[in-house]
Amino acid sequence: MGVPQSSILYVMAHHPSLVQLNREKLKLSIDEVISLGFSPLTTLFVQAVLVLCESSKETWENKVKVYRSFGLSDTEIKFAFRAHPLCMKLSEDKITRGMDLFLNEMRWSPGIVARWPAALFYNFEKRIVPRCRVIKVLMQKGLVKEHHTLMPFLGTTEEQFLEKFVCKYKEVFPELKDVYASGLILKHN
Repeated sequence: MGVPQSSILYVMAHHPSLVQLNREKLKLSIDEVISLGFSPLTTLFVQAVLVLCESSKETWENKVKVYRSFGLSDTEIKFAFRAHPLCMKLSEDKITRGMDLFLNEMRWSPGIVARWPAALFYNFEKRIVPRCRVIKVLMQKGLVKEHHTLMPFLGTTEEQFLEKFVCKYKEVFPELKDVYASGLILKHN
């Protein structure tokens, strides 16, 4: 299939059960991953095969239903899977909590999450909630606009986030640091 040796070694070292699978199930999973447009040369290919092999059809469908319940189309779900295959390994609760916050509280479109599903992997209490509180306030004040990806808000280090979204506005909105801290304090209550 042209899978690089480094990817095969990764599977052997971290997921040896994959090579012990029923050959037919493995072949069906590989064929499905290829039909979804994954290149065997990428690590995403291996991740996608692992996810499909380790997920029962029922589990897969349940997660698809959760994503659909938040307005993602089947095309967007496939796009999210291609962007980050492990998004289909998250628990239904983790998906629900993240999607609920992003769509219902932040009022972002489902497509934003589909374009960058890695956002769902971050710690809800330590990263997602505090940062979303800051961004929500900044959006309400007209200081930042909604982006087409969540990467600038969630994909940066804490220092980068604080510099770009808290310290930058300390003259205009000095309470912003308290807004950020209040999100962090909530995890202890």
